[in-house]
Amino acid sequence: MAFSTPQVIKNFQKAISEDDLPELYKILMDERQRLLLINLRDIIQKNLVSIQSRDEEEKLNAKMDDFFRRGAETKYLTQHQIEKLTLQVKVLAQFEYCKNEQIFKTFVSYTKDDNEHESDLMNLWNILQPGRIIKSRLSNEWQEIGFQGSDPATDFRGAGRHGLTQLMMICHPDSIYYERAMAMYKDSTNMQHWYFFSVTGLNITQKITHLLKKNRLDAVLLQIAKSNTKGVLDYELMTPEVVNAIFDKWYFEVFYTFNEQWKNAKCDIMEFNQFIQRIIEKDFLQNCQRWMQEVIYRIQEKQSQARIKF
Repeated sequence: MAFSTPQVIKNFQKAISEDDLPELYKILMDERQRLLLINLRDIIQKNLVSIQSRDEEEKLNAKMDDFFRRGAETKYLTQHQIEKLTLQVKVLAQFEYCKNEQIFKTFVSYTKDDNEHESDLMNLWNILQPGRIIKSRLSNEWQEIGFQGSDPATDFRGAGRHGLTQLMMICHPDSIYYERAMAMYKDSTNMQHWYFFSVTGLNITQKITHLLKKNRLDAVLLQIAKSNTKGVLDYELMTPEVVNAIFDKWYFEVFYTFNEQWKNAKCDIMEFNQFIQRIIEKDFLQNCQRWMQEVIYRIQEKQSQARIKF
């Protein structure tokens, strides 16, 4: 028997029939299950090429066809459930790819030996301190844009290179978040409610990624597959580009929420860690789905307008 208990069979069938992707993903990723679930999990996790072409989709179809031909465990499923499961595994494989892409970004450390890293760091300085030249690479002036000491590289340990990328994402003049980010930076320098602007951004990168690694964002992100305009399950929007836009939105909204609440609370800087953790656990987890849907709606509007123009 491929399943550990009869209840798992029922849960598995129910998740397939109801397109309950979070529950299906949880069951498939469960190490305690046996042959059927392990094989399906391997198909999902080893399909690390984003489904961006017909050829890639056909390769995944072939894996699924081969699995169903060899798997006696499919006796637990109707033909309709098998057809649904095939599509669901495609969605989950695409989700796994996008999730890994986000996690892998934080594996790249910030290093002073990388000219590109250092160039982006200086660009951040130039944006936040326009027209002002920093005296030296090691300088307490970095504290003026929200780092903790004379060498910003020491603050990147938790967030890595990606932490700087996200800071630049909201602070770049071409960013849709630029004006609000500059207002937030100004708030951070007000001595009545000051905080470390750059370090706050790095903390947010680290904390959201931590939630992703702990699978606490899976259920929300899997809803992307049900957000298409056709109202049916597919992976049209489950792409790295869409997921990147969602994480950018999440990053900014958490930062903005922190800034607004911090300046009104007038907390002591020693309360920073507990304060930002409350923002993550309360405000972010309560609003992340709504913020995600705003991004998806904006993308769908652009796609719709592009089709009309064409």
